[in-house]
Amino acid sequence: MDKVKQGRKSAAILFFVIAGITLVFSPGVLNSILYRQPIAFRAIGMMLISVLPYVVIGVGLLLDKVKFSIAGVGFGMLSLWSLVSLVRSLRSVVSMLSYSGAAGWISIMTTILGGVFLLVGGIFAALVCFFAESGKEGLMRSARGLRRAAFVFFLLNMIFVALMDLLAIVSYVATGIYSAGYGVYSILTALINAAVAVLLFVAANKALKALTYQPKAEELLTSAGPLAPEAPVMPEETFSIDELYAPRAAKSTAPEPVAAPEPVAAAPAGVADQLKQYKDLLDSGILTQEEFDAKKKQLLGL
Repeated sequence: MDKVKQGRKSAAILFFVIAGITLVFSPGVLNSILYRQPIAFRAIGMMLISVLPYVVIGVGLLLDKVKFSIAGVGFGMLSLWSLVSLVRSLRSVVSMLSYSGAAGWISIMTTILGGVFLLVGGIFAALVCFFAESGKEGLMRSARGLRRAAFVFFLLNMIFVALMDLLAIVSYVATGIYSAGYGVYSILTALINAAVAVLLFVAANKALKALTYQPKAEELLTSAGPLAPEAPVMPEETFSIDELYAPRAAKSTAPEPVAAPEPVAAAPAGVADQLKQYKDLLDSGILTQEEFDAKKKQLLGL
């Protein structure tokens, strides 16, 4: 349907925008811009890895019919990258605490809890994509339920990351770190992380809604085309009582015509004379009654 395709397309555009922001404002690029340092090959590799999930999700949303869900693979990659970032953050807890105090705590909490929310939300989103694009009604119903869970975790990630980054900015400004170059870098990073978290929530919500869209009854009737025209209703005839009973009364009172009897053909003159002769013979006793009757039937053709 047009609404589903439009939703997938708009979500794909948002994921491409997130990929562009993540690539352009990555730590390696920011360091190169602020401090005029060359970008290390390791930083380039990390940039590409962090951008790849968003690109895969966007491409998967643009492809309508595939044998497997490319968008689901992209969300799975996003969860995997969140797990890697979470492990890296846990390994550098001590160093992060050592340089900025309260801001360090905020950065740690943002990275750890935000990574957990994104990890779980990405897993739910990947399951939604695989179930929704399987074409099975039972899995589609499960996908609609999982979509709500994914929505909650992406919402928590957006709220937590945005709030923690704003608190980090306030901490940088309050401590005067923003005057140094590193403070500017930290503030820009916090703003970009908050913007990406908001865009990710909007894009993921749009994508999962489009994948699990359930048309309403009115839309199904509209897509099925116009209904067959109704048969014209014939006007109902009305009769008065006189019109209904007058023909019947006239028919019952009028005498029925009686068929005229068919005329009996007169016997020929020769036959009558022969019958008369046989009658005289009967009277004189020459013919018996049986013989006379036989002759009579013979002459009359009975």
